[in-house]
Amino acid sequence: AREDVWDDMLEAAARVDEAITTAGRDRIARIAEVEAIQRSMTALLGILALAAAAATWWVSRRVHEYAVEAEERRSALADVMASRARFMRGVSHDLKNPINAIDGHAQLLEDEVRGPLTDEQRDSVTRIRRAAHAMLGLIEDLLELARAEAGQLTVKLDRVVLRDVVREVVEEHRAAAQFAGLTLVHADDDSQTILTTDPVRVAQVLG
Repeated sequence: AREDVWDDMLEAAARVDEAITTAGRDRIARIAEVEAIQRSMTALLGILALAAAAATWWVSRRVHEYAVEAEERRSALADVMASRARFMRGVSHDLKNPINAIDGHAQLLEDEVRGPLTDEQRDSVTRIRRAAHAMLGLIEDLLELARAEAGQLTVKLDRVVLRDVVREVVEEHRAAAQFAGLTLVHADDDSQTILTTDPVRVAQVLG
């Protein structure tokens, strides 16, 4: 009986030793597999980090190039706008002088300094002065446009009655409308709508 028990114990010990050996091999294999996965993940993360750094550098360089290009275009546009403003101011000044001379001589005729006028002549002189004033108005509008584009347009706020501003603009342009064969009227009412605005700029817009 002792021999049988001893044999059983040896056989069990052999099985335990074999199980321990197998478990050890399995554990080593799993550790090696985990280490391989870790090495792969580390390599992948390194590649991703390099790619992200390269992409960041490329985007930063492109943004810098775009910023430089945009600044160059803005500077060139500012130069063009300044040159055009100077040109418009010079041309407007050169045009105003002869137009003012035309208007001045027409006023002398209208005041009959050069002699009496017939009704037909007076009508022609009136039309000449009206056309001269219209040309001066256009030149002033060009100057205002140049000032606006250069950021030099001034606005003076005031409390005004909208109806009065509209009536003044209509009366100012009524003669030009009649000269063009048109009838310009405004519907008068008793409204007292008050605005805080620049009446000169409002008149320019309506004109």
